[in-house]
Amino acid sequence: MLKLFRFFSTRVFLKKPILVTATVLLMILASCIPFMCVRSIVSLEQGIQEFSRFDREGTYVMDLHDASFDTFRQYTDESAQRVFDRLDEQYEYAAFVDGFLADLPNSNNRNVTVAYMNKNWDEFSRLPTSTGGDLNFDYKITDGTTIPVLVGKGLADDYPLGSTFIMRDPALVQDMHYEVRGVLADNAAHSNLKALDSKTYYNFSIIVPVNRAFLKAENNSLKIDLLFDLVLLNAQQSDVTRLEYYAGQVTPGPLRFSSYQDLKDDLNQYYMPSMRSLIAACAAFIVLLVIVAVWSSLAGIRIMMRECTVNILVGLSYQKLRNLLFAHYMVLGLIAWAVVIALTIAMRQTAWTMNDPLAMTLGWAGGLIPMDWIGLYSSFVVMVAIAALLAQVVTWRVKRIPISIGVLQ
Repeated sequence: MLKLFRFFSTRVFLKKPILVTATVLLMILASCIPFMCVRSIVSLEQGIQEFSRFDREGTYVMDLHDASFDTFRQYTDESAQRVFDRLDEQYEYAAFVDGFLADLPNSNNRNVTVAYMNKNWDEFSRLPTSTGGDLNFDYKITDGTTIPVLVGKGLADDYPLGSTFIMRDPALVQDMHYEVRGVLADNAAHSNLKALDSKTYYNFSIIVPVNRAFLKAENNSLKIDLLFDLVLLNAQQSDVTRLEYYAGQVTPGPLRFSSYQDLKDDLNQYYMPSMRSLIAACAAFIVLLVIVAVWSSLAGIRIMMRECTVNILVGLSYQKLRNLLFAHYMVLGLIAWAVVIALTIAMRQTAWTMNDPLAMTLGWAGGLIPMDWIGLYSSFVVMVAIAALLAQVVTWRVKRIPISIGVLQ
């Protein structure tokens, strides 16, 4: 059987190298799209689960429409502090911001970022930890204050649970003492509230709890950045309106909030059409793939009609031919699948090459995480289905070729 497979592959199916190359390229495209779709759906579901506690009446999220960006440019530390004073007095809110680069030595020689969150965010959307995790938000900013923090898994060897260190805090712009109260789980991440299918990873991050005293002491625009991802909790529409009006008195442009449900509706408006477009593109590639693959295989069979006919006369059944075709297309499919795996690994490795701490992931094969493996498995299943379809279609077309043509040759 192996000898027969080698004969048909080299003498028949690979007779047209250009068409075979086109088949492999189409297989790559046809397997990339299911990978992207499935991985995006998994990431979206994780984002929905992560913020499930926000999905209730009275939750409002900062709305970053075009006018809001102009509004934030007009904020100063003083005006932002006035907004937070009003928030502390009359509202319940959750706030989280990341991306502040810090100068912290580590054995991996990686950039380290600092993220800041208040107590409500920690309670509503706590990052998973592998060890420890209890944070104390009740502290004062004085000389010698030790702030409890969480560290990412990539920093755990250098800063294990219970250790203390000194770092220049990028928000306070002064040296502060920290105590590691917890180590985050592998690839602990937060989804983007405005795009639930996207994620930020904290393997090389420090999570700092902030309170009212911390916000009053910071002088590096932390309050302004926190406003970007501010979430109001247990609020009435009238409360939101009053806050928007007050913010408008503080600066020339008011803040704007949307309900969490409106935010999800906006997500569906652009996400579902995008998914339908990708699925339609995948179907189009599969149709084109069938046409090119059948054309390539039939061209080879017609050129080698005499040899094919001899094999059929001496016992090659159409079922065996279909199995040979399936094996042939599976080999091409595995080549395409290997390319998809290589592209995925390269994508994950790009974050390490660029030293981007908010995108670095930990895992086998260059940082692949479960979400990637689910997408690759789905891509493999689609590739097997495509190979089976091509084998069936080509066999059906071969059956329609009169055997007398081969006998005459």
